[in-house]
Amino acid sequence: MISKRINVSDRIYQIVKQDILDDVLDFGDTIIEQEFADRLNISRTPIREAFKRLEVEGILTRLPNGRIKIIEIDDALVREIYHIRISLENVILENILENENNCTSEFINKLQKIVDVNEREIQNQEWEDARKSITTFSKEMLASSNYTVSSKILDQYNFFLSKLKIKSLASTERIKQAYNDHKEMLELIKSRDILQLQKVNKRHLMTACQTIIHQMSESKK
Repeated sequence: MISKRINVSDRIYQIVKQDILDDVLDFGDTIIEQEFADRLNISRTPIREAFKRLEVEGILTRLPNGRIKIIEIDDALVREIYHIRISLENVILENILENENNCTSEFINKLQKIVDVNEREIQNQEWEDARKSITTFSKEMLASSNYTVSSKILDQYNFFLSKLKIKSLASTERIKQAYNDHKEMLELIKSRDILQLQKVNKRHLMTACQTIIHQMSESKK
């Protein structure tokens, strides 16, 4: 049974999201409150609370017949989320470069280390580690911002693409391309070239978007 020291509703909220990431549940699946109650040996009240929270975030949707379904991901939603992501990330990047407290030498050195490690991983064909470094660079770059609201909104949208983003780096050529984008972005951060950095970031994210849509199309064949 879930420990009472942990907020049960919060725990269920995390379990549903993790189940989606771990392929226990998939986008488009119908989920049933009683099944979660039986699985976790708890009442349905905290499950309803968690599901309502997930509905507000757009992860779950309630059908006219009362059933609850995980949102389906299609091409239009991927494009919409990436356009939102581009806008939010570019606002965050502008905040980082315009604020000396954010764009510190420590911040730049941390990004440089990630890029250097990523280069060695690619040279050694350590593709799984290289994928992780690509993701780490993006997280570290955006984490320096003090725009907490934008960052929280971005995290929420990024959840929808968490599984698909991993697949977008399945190709070794895509990993190399992402590495080169990050290397270019780092140099633009060093030179404080906000406009060019935003252009490169937009190009980088649109390529990822197109890759995901292509893979979704291929998986349907």
